[in-house]
Amino acid sequence: MPFSDQRHEFTQAAIERRMRAHVQQLWGVNALEELDPFVRLMVQALARELHDIGDKFITAETGLLRRLAALLTPVPLAAPQPAHALVQVHPATPTAYLSPTESLFAYRRVASKPYGELDVNHNTFLSAVDTVKLFDGRIAWLAAGQRLYAGDPSPGSAKAGSPAFRTEPGRALPAYHIWLGLELHPALVSLDRLSFHFELPPALDHHPDYYSLLEFSEWAWAHNSQPLHAQPGPGYKLAPETNALLSDQDQNFQQEQVVKAAYHAQFMHLQWAAGMELPPASYPPEFEQVFPPAAAQALQPQPLLWVRVKLAAHFSEALLDQVQVRLNVVPMLNRRLHRLRYRTREMHNILPLPLGPRELFLAVQTLLDSQQRILANRSLQPGSAAGPGTYFVRQSGIERFDARDAREQLQALREVVRDEAVAFAAYGQDRVMLEAQRLNAQIDNLQRLLEQQEGSRAELPHYVIVAPHADADALEVRYWASDGALGNDVAAGTPLKSYDIFSLVNERTLLLTPTRGGRNRLEANDQLEAYRYALLSQNRVVTLEDVKAFVKARLGPLAQHIVIRKGYEVSLTPGQGLLRTVEVVITPASPATGLRTASAALDAQAWTMRCESLAAELRRHAGPLVPYRVLWTRDLPTTSS
Repeated sequence: MPFSDQRHEFTQAAIERRMRAHVQQLWGVNALEELDPFVRLMVQALARELHDIGDKFITAETGLLRRLAALLTPVPLAAPQPAHALVQVHPATPTAYLSPTESLFAYRRVASKPYGELDVNHNTFLSAVDTVKLFDGRIAWLAAGQRLYAGDPSPGSAKAGSPAFRTEPGRALPAYHIWLGLELHPALVSLDRLSFHFELPPALDHHPDYYSLLEFSEWAWAHNSQPLHAQPGPGYKLAPETNALLSDQDQNFQQEQVVKAAYHAQFMHLQWAAGMELPPASYPPEFEQVFPPAAAQALQPQPLLWVRVKLAAHFSEALLDQVQVRLNVVPMLNRRLHRLRYRTREMHNILPLPLGPRELFLAVQTLLDSQQRILANRSLQPGSAAGPGTYFVRQSGIERFDARDAREQLQALREVVRDEAVAFAAYGQDRVMLEAQRLNAQIDNLQRLLEQQEGSRAELPHYVIVAPHADADALEVRYWASDGALGNDVAAGTPLKSYDIFSLVNERTLLLTPTRGGRNRLEANDQLEAYRYALLSQNRVVTLEDVKAFVKARLGPLAQHIVIRKGYEVSLTPGQGLLRTVEVVITPASPATGLRTASAALDAQAWTMRCESLAAELRRHAGPLVPYRVLWTRDLPTTSS
C-alpha cells in the first residue's frame, strides 16, 4: 500500500502512541506515569526521528509519482501555451509574405513580483501561425442596406460608423448583400490568397454559427457579376511541412492548429484562377439606382474595385450595418524564434538553450548541421534508433527529487562558504586568515553572479543532446520561446514594431484583439490530470469521462467545476431545426477557490473565447458526429465533477 495513503499513521503522535503501547505491554506497566522519565524522553525522540523518516519516504514516493507523470505525459499537454491574438499589418511593397520565423513586439511594463507594481520593461513578441500573403491595399468603402460607409482611417478596413451617404427615400440595396470597395496598389495583377477578416458586432461576436455561415457566401465582381472563388480561412500556404504521422507529438504543430481553428471561420480568402485578370475600376450599377449623384462624385477620384458578397439570410440589415471587414489581418502567437550556433565535439554534444528574461521554452523548431542536413527529433520517434543525425530534448532537474534550481544551489553554496569563512577566521592564524579572505572573495564573486542573473536566465532549464554526423563540424539550433501567462492581456489597439521584418510599415501595425490563452507549464498537481487524460483517452475523445479529462487537462486550475449534460440548440443551417447537443458547463475558479496566481483569472470576454477554443478542439478530437457546446457560468452547479 502506498505510503501516501497511510500518512495519518506516520504522524509523531501516532508513532509515539504505538511505541508507548508496546512498552507497556513489554514491561507490564499499566500507567504511563510508572515509566522512567528517561524512557518517555527516548520514546519521544525516537517518534520524532521515525516521523521525519516517514515524511522522507512519503516525499520520495510523491516525487517519484510526479516524475513518472511528467515523463509519461505527452509534451503538448503539459508544455506552456502561448497567448494568441489578431494583428493588422500593412506591407511596404505591393505584395509581401509574413512567415512564422519573423517577429513583431509590443513594449509594455510588467511586475517583477506577484501583486507588485509595474516596474520592469518587457517586450512581448508575436509571430504568425503560418506564412500569409499580404497586399498593399485597403477596403476604402463598404455598402449595405441603405448606407454607404467611408473606409476606416486605420489601414485595410471598413468600419461601421456614421454613413457617408444614404440611399434615396424608399430605395435600398438588395438584402443580405454587402459591397466592398478595394483600393489596391496599381502594380497588383493577381489577388490570389487575398484574405478578408469579418468582425461581427459585439452581441454576436462570439456566436460561432454566424461565422460559419460565411462559408456559404457568394462572391462576384460588382460591375459584371463574374463569380469569384472564395474559400473560408486565411490564405495560408498550400503545402504543410509537418509529417501527419507525427503531428500528435509535435507540440509546435498542435499549438498552431489550435489557434488556426479558433480564427478559421472569421476569414475568407480568394483563389485566383489561371488567366484571370483584374477588372477595370468602375462604379457599381446597383449604386446608380439607389444612391444620390453625390456618392458617385465622391467615389470617382478613387480607382476602386468593387466586390459583391451575398450572405445567408440570417445577416439582417441591422447586423450588416455593424459588420467590419479588414485586409491584412494575421492570427499570431506570442512566441519568438531563437537561433544559436555551436561547434561539435568528439566526446559529447550537449547544447544548452538559453532564454531571455521571463521567457519559457516551447519547442525546438529544427536542428541543422554544417552540411544543411536536418537532424531527426527522437522525442517524436520513441522507437527510432539513437544513430547519427538524431537529437532529443531534455529538461534539467527532471531526473532528481531536489526541486532546487541552479540559482538556489548557488545561493545555498554561498551561505555554506560564508559560514566556513567565519569559522576559519575564528582561529586567528595568518594562513587561515588568508584562506578566509579568499573564501570571502569567492562569496563576493558568487553574489555578483547571482545579482546579474535575471528572470529565467538564472539557469538553463532545457538542453539538446545531439548525435551529429561524423562530417559535421557545426550545429545550428532554432527553438521557440514564449511568455506563457505573462503574454496575456496586451490591450487591443497596442502599436507593434518590427523586430526582424523589413517589409512592413510600423506605423500601420497594431493589435486588433487582446492577447488571450497564454499558460505557464503545468504544475505537478495539474500534470496528473493531463497524464490521466493521455493514459485513458490516447488523445481521442469518445466517452463523457474523456470529455471531463480533456477539459481538466486544458484548463487546469482555471476550472472549479465541470458539468456535462444534454442540451438543445437552434441550428442556423437551412433545413435543420433543433439539434441535440452535449453541453460542457464550466464554473471558473477564483483566487479564493484555488487559483495560485491572480493573473490566472480570466474576464468574461476571455472565458467566452476560451470556451469557443475548447469547443473547436473537442470537435477536432471527437469528430463531427457529436455537436459540443462549451459554456461557462459563475453559479456553482448542484452536481459537479
